[in-house]
Amino acid sequence: MLLGIQPCSSKSGLKAELPWPSGTAENPLNVDASGHPKVVRSQLRAGLLRWHPDKFEQRFGRFLPVDEKVRSSIFGRVKALAQQLTRLMAPCLAEPPCAKFCGVVLPIILKRTMAETYQTWVLLEWPRLSASWLLCLQLSGSLSIFDNVNVSRLKDVTDEQLTTALLGGSVDVCWLQGCWELGPYGRQHDLSDPGRRQHFQDCLPDFSEADCIGSPYAISRYTCNPDLGTEEDLAEFRARLASQGVALMVDFVPNHMARDSTWIDIPDLFIRGRDGKVAFGKDPYSGDWTDTAQLNYWSTACREHMLQQLMDVAERCDGMRVDMAMLCVNDVIERTWGHHLREQGFHRPGEEFWVWALPQLRARHPNFLLVAECYEYDEILPSGTMRELLRQGFSAAYDKVLYDRLTEGHMDKLRGHILHSPDMGTGRLCHFTENHDEDRAAAHYGPRALAATVASLSLPGPRLLMWGQALGLRARLAVHLRRARQEAPDSALSTIWPRLLAALPHCRGSWQASLPVHGDDSWRFLAWGWKPDREAAKSEVVACIVVVNFTDSTGWATLKPHARRAQPQ
Repeated sequence: MLLGIQPCSSKSGLKAELPWPSGTAENPLNVDASGHPKVVRSQLRAGLLRWHPDKFEQRFGRFLPVDEKVRSSIFGRVKALAQQLTRLMAPCLAEPPCAKFCGVVLPIILKRTMAETYQTWVLLEWPRLSASWLLCLQLSGSLSIFDNVNVSRLKDVTDEQLTTALLGGSVDVCWLQGCWELGPYGRQHDLSDPGRRQHFQDCLPDFSEADCIGSPYAISRYTCNPDLGTEEDLAEFRARLASQGVALMVDFVPNHMARDSTWIDIPDLFIRGRDGKVAFGKDPYSGDWTDTAQLNYWSTACREHMLQQLMDVAERCDGMRVDMAMLCVNDVIERTWGHHLREQGFHRPGEEFWVWALPQLRARHPNFLLVAECYEYDEILPSGTMRELLRQGFSAAYDKVLYDRLTEGHMDKLRGHILHSPDMGTGRLCHFTENHDEDRAAAHYGPRALAATVASLSLPGPRLLMWGQALGLRARLAVHLRRARQEAPDSALSTIWPRLLAALPHCRGSWQASLPVHGDDSWRFLAWGWKPDREAAKSEVVACIVVVNFTDSTGWATLKPHARRAQPQ
């Protein structure tokens, strides 16, 4: 006996009926397609082992009638059954959407439809909306980023080159890094340092001394770098950006100046050693920056002078990226220079410099953008460096903690920062996966690069994108050099980026920090969502969901956003 079928020598029929599946022709085994993928795959595989024509004949052939017409009819039905099971199995064998490292790495945009009284969500093609991006164009004394060896000055950049560099209109703010005047000291300092020369050689295999310009963060004075043009050229470039709806952001370096700065002899502007020489710039934890001169923010003369510089620079741009902004906080100065300054007769001011200066700047420029570059000094600022600088008046602050958590790849720490950072939902943390001080994202994260980028750039707040990142470039551009290593774009990443640039603008409105993910592998996933604000709600898009698997293995889980009643349309 086998499955209730007895051997039969009759020409007309079976001793007992074959146990045909009870389902429909479309779903013969009544498999629940919404079930766990592993269960679905197991059920279909078991069905194929039974109903594949070869397997069926081996197991049941001797029990079938000898009449060829009857046997042919049975095998025809078996073949059709096996073909349908094979079709149902095909999606289970395909690479799942949560493949290695990356879950659903592009945001899922949901379109408004009606089903009785509840809204349903379906995948929508990415419609084009304005973005909220900061793009860094690293000039470094030349314009090689525009891929034209004949372009060397701002006024020579064509409209087509500018539009291409600005990613075809996906950018709101252009950070023009390296646009200020540098003196000869920084360049000679770099060329006389064997370690730096080796670094330059590593970054640029055909490096020559002509490539070195010195650090763009050892500024001589805040006038346009003559290699790039004049003040008038910078103003014209700003106007051209404005014509494309793009604001101009420049660097402001409050902690130090170049050692050959034109300010170097102004009394009480810089910290000086016991020998009267100007001290090197530094932070609490690293050594001296020997191409810089340390400013003294416990000096009234310095504070007033730097306020005036803030005002002057603000007249020529729409925003500033403030370099190492936390170094001007009194507690940080106390740790780094406090004892030395008291020896020289200076005392800690009663009011923080930024608390005193920024309201005066905003009184003249109410909508001015101020982005603080900062790093966490937990021992000095236990409430958090980002939070302190936001409290002191900055528009946004670097979220270096997120960058570090993405680098570590520890899911609990990463999830904890996203869900529990007190400032994450404010929209004032600036997120990034690469900047000029770090390796390129494509090289730093490897296979995780796209997942890290989606996770970072779909969170609330400004999104910082470096020149070349959307091309998947891997060679780091050393800001002390005037050109970068030539390399071809990454074909896979550069193909995905246009979709990403079009999709991420939907990540705005009301942010839902954590969406419910269920299943044994749910720990592998990060998931959050956005509900459009009133303006965006006029479109068909009702929500944007971001799901990322940032682990090193494939995972399966079910995402079940809460159903809500649709509003009248």
